Amino acid sequence: MDSLTYYDNLQLIDTRLPEMLAILILYYYGKKASNINDLIEFIKKENPLNLSNINVYEIKIGDFLMATAFGMIPKQNWDQKYTADGGLIVVKKNSDLATFYIIDQDLKIELRKYFIANSFLDTASTRRHKFGNVFKDENDGNKMKIKLNLLIRIN
Repeated sequence: MDSLTYYDNLQLIDTRLPEMLAILILYYYGKKASNINDLIEFIKKENPLNLSNINVYEIKIGDFLMATAFGMIPKQNWDQKYTADGGLIVVKKNSDLATFYIIDQDLKIELRKYFIANSFLDTASTRRHKFGNVFKDENDGNKMKIKLNLLIRIN
């Protein structure tokens, strides 16, 4: 991961979350799916981290989506506070509004399910964001790396 700050932020959600997201990205680029829910189902089925409870994948990736939606950013240390002042307004395709307030734990669970069901991965411009190319590791010239970006969209 390019950003140690972001890596640390992800570990605040779960120490294995960076690995889970790496697997999610690999599955996406392997074209198993782009919908987060479908990708999680593939991961749960194969259980690449050999977790005793495969539902951890869904819960932690859902927590990641919520943290991202409510203020966690890659280049700033995250204080684990949501900056969306306690809620979120979603405009649906049919122009209806849905509001979510994250005070109640049951609503938090529903919001996590919403993000998982309605989020998908996408690929940003390879030229503008300079990813997709193989390059030498700056710290070890004998190692090669490839930069993969994660772009999350919500339906």
